[in-house]
Amino acid sequence: MSLLAVTRATLAKDLRLEWRSKDAINSMLFFALLVVVVFSFSFDPNAEESRQIAGGLIWVAFLFAAVVALNQTWARELRNQVLDAYRVSPAPANSLFMAKALGNFVFVVLLEALMTPLFIIFYKLRALGPGWELIPIAALGTWALVVNGTFFAAISIRTRAREIMLPLLLFPLSIPALLGMVNATTAVLTGEDSARFWIALLVAGVRARHMAVLGVLAAYAWSLWALTLGDAGEPGMRMRFSFLAASGDDIYLEVAAAVTTFLLGGRYAEARAKRRAGAALHALLDLGAKQASVLRDGREVRLPIAQLAVGDRFVVRPGEKVATDGEVVEGISAIDVSLVTGESVPVEVEPGDPVVGATVN
Repeated sequence: MSLLAVTRATLAKDLRLEWRSKDAINSMLFFALLVVVVFSFSFDPNAEESRQIAGGLIWVAFLFAAVVALNQTWARELRNQVLDAYRVSPAPANSLFMAKALGNFVFVVLLEALMTPLFIIFYKLRALGPGWELIPIAALGTWALVVNGTFFAAISIRTRAREIMLPLLLFPLSIPALLGMVNATTAVLTGEDSARFWIALLVAGVRARHMAVLGVLAAYAWSLWALTLGDAGEPGMRMRFSFLAASGDDIYLEVAAAVTTFLLGGRYAEARAKRRAGAALHALLDLGAKQASVLRDGREVRLPIAQLAVGDRFVVRPGEKVATDGEVVEGISAIDVSLVTGESVPVEVEPGDPVVGATVN
């Protein structure tokens, strides 16, 4: 199966499930609407103040609401071991990730389309800059969030507290994208500055790998500046607890080291899982027959399994393994199918009955 076909089929399945259940959309709408109403009553700003703070409020609301969809998208695949079945199938692995990212993008874009009129009404918004720039800002910013979110949601899907683990992983690495989205939106709404620089930053950060690199580089560069030009290197310096980097006294070397270690550990675990799955498949293939007695012009010819063709007739003597899946043409026998079904009692077969490869005659 091709990458495009599997991606399209998986995306259609996710959209169909969401259309029937509406779990993610309803949760995101409720959360975003709650943010709009609460902040509108808390601040009650005028038009000028609204343009200054609206960028941050809009994207913070969308970011927190998107986490709901990101968690639920992968959680669906854990039911009935769907994810495990997908892993052993011949379908390309990256098609599942692409379908999940596209599905989350559709959900978040739909949320933004529904919530934008409410933001305009509650905060009396009007763009003083070029309003068309809000379209690429929204598209690039949303894609940056959902790609990173889909990636980290897949990593944390089997953790015990995935609802908490995903924000802890996603939010720190989304700071460069969030800064770009907030500043670009504010620049368009106020008309004071150009949003081109922030749009270029979003273009550079639309991939999860780029965002991880930007996050690690930002933490390392800030720490290096604090140590050399700030007060972080002074004797007796202590870091204060804060949610924001407010001064040059704080260093974040542990963030850069922890994120790098976590990503490398995830890649090691993925490679190890692939090796184990590959070893299990090779062991399963080794259980099959290596050669078959094929009938050619009335004579039996021993051929490797790889040379069998559709329509070939081959002989299976008592105690031998069935070379491949097929249908009984002549004779009556009992086949040991415990390898496939787990049933220890042999199954009697006769002409016209199907047989499974690697079972014993």
